[in-house]
Amino acid sequence: HDYVARSWSHVLPAGNKRRSLVLVISDYRDPGWARPLAELGHGHDVVALRMTDACDLELPSSGSFRAVDPESGGAAWLPLGSRAYRERWRRAGIDRRESCLEACASALVPTLEIDTADDPVRRLLEFFERREKS
Repeated sequence: HDYVARSWSHVLPAGNKRRSLVLVISDYRDPGWARPLAELGHGHDVVALRMTDACDLELPSSGSFRAVDPESGGAAWLPLGSRAYRERWRRAGIDRRESCLEACASALVPTLEIDTADDPVRRLLEFFERREKS
């Protein structure tokens, strides 16, 4: 999981002492992101933008398809016709969301969830308007 820390080490120029606004856009599915995010939050104003999609919680109820993880190359057949499989998928999605929100809260990093169906500009404007008022 050191690849997360290494990839984030280049977020800001070396020696940058100014506090900066850093938006970290991810689905937060890969392990190993919580510690680097918390460390980044110690010196900067960090916002975790968690990208979501309806399929994170609900899969179609029929058929099957082969899914390939673009990062690992791992492949699996998803049995969409199985109610038990769809329920496990939904539960795993809920658990991932809760874990993400808990880790961000623990690091004192605010989280903004943006669904693929949302207008991201509108959601960002709303977020920063609410933040300015508080």
